[in-house]
Amino acid sequence: MNRARAAWIVRHPVAAAGRLMRRLDRDPGLPVGRTARTRRLLRAVLRDRGRPLVVGPPHVVRQALPGTALDVVGTNPDDPSVTVVSRAEGAASLPRRWHCVVVTDTDPTHDRLVAAGGACLPGGVVVVVGRPPGEPAAAPGTEIEHCTGSRGVRVVVGRVPG
Repeated sequence: MNRARAAWIVRHPVAAAGRLMRRLDRDPGLPVGRTARTRRLLRAVLRDRGRPLVVGPPHVVRQALPGTALDVVGTNPDDPSVTVVSRAEGAASLPRRWHCVVVTDTDPTHDRLVAAGGACLPGGVVVVVGRPPGEPAAAPGTEIEHCTGSRGVRVVVGRVPG
């Protein structure tokens, strides 16, 4: 690191931290740990599903599918990563237009799962990424098609009938 770069980091610590976080978010990271297991499971489940909608933090889906365009739900219209502005709570909060919806919230509420199921087209899938304890959390109105896990990570795939 040169002296000018170090001086810029000292003068602009918030911008430097933001730049570092964006770089780490794009970086796939080490091939071990919870995030790596989640990436592997998602990559296996989401192959050839088209453009997915992500409800929750999108970084693990971006890492699992680096060349795929994502639709991301959020409430801040000024955030460039958000493409669908919604609270994603309830059946009619999202339009029904995706073949694949991925819920990445660590503990999704029932309303979030209902919104994810409502955004998925008939015959599409709702993928819920979570932690293993308890019953598999599938979106209401979906039939559990596949449930897989790996040491601390669970991925539940539910198909929307139709």
